[in-house]
Amino acid sequence: MSTNGTVALSMNELVSALALCGYSEIASQILNDATLVENEEEEKRFIREVEQLLHQKGYLDVTRESLLVPGLENLIHLLVQSREKVRCVNMKKRHVLLLHRVHDSKTLVQHVKGNEHSFSFHDPQKGFFNLLCHFFASNTGKKREDILPMEINDKLFDELHTSEPEVLLEAIRDEKVPSTMRLFLQDFLENGQELNNFAFMESDYVKNRSALDQVAFFLPSKSFIWHIDYEKIEKNKIFIVPVSVQEYFQKVEETIKEFFHLS
Repeated sequence: MSTNGTVALSMNELVSALALCGYSEIASQILNDATLVENEEEEKRFIREVEQLLHQKGYLDVTRESLLVPGLENLIHLLVQSREKVRCVNMKKRHVLLLHRVHDSKTLVQHVKGNEHSFSFHDPQKGFFNLLCHFFASNTGKKREDILPMEINDKLFDELHTSEPEVLLEAIRDEKVPSTMRLFLQDFLENGQELNNFAFMESDYVKNRSALDQVAFFLPSKSFIWHIDYEKIEKNKIFIVPVSVQEYFQKVEETIKEFFHLS
């Protein structure tokens, strides 16, 4: 196989490939988190059974120590050993995009849709703006000038996540509620009362640890982005700031480049 295109693996196949490459601890952790097996014997049987699926896809080579073809084995090593990663979460679709820094000329892109993982390589010199817009299906139209930033206390903001949809619908219909808040609530409801987010993470496979460097939350609207500003959270204040899609994703792109140490 070649890793120049897209490599598609189910979660089970990914777990098996990790184990075959010597990353048994990571494979076991995924299996345990997904409650796919209950003991070590079940785990060994699971991996043997999934190997047959990899064979059917042409991903196995019995002449090699790992049993995997070189392209897939190299991909798995790059996946695990990359230190800087950016995780993008689209809550409405329940999709995850992971950007793994390989080196200055290559980024490994992992797209997770349910049980399916697809992998491809991206040239970071081309930037990440179009990649982000495509993943979040964002319209790069102009932001309405009449939509202004809002301030909300953290308790009320937290309650929005747990409120019944009917309560939010009632507020949306209530003309006494400021129009900007009503628009935000409508977008919030359409996104399943969840926020999309970016997480910048650093991991160390050898030391078996990972840490979040920073996290950014936002809510998509039809032609712009609601940025959730937590800088005053210690004063129980949250600011909801409307930003154009162009400006927002350009800023995220700049942050990714800085995080990946790209010139």
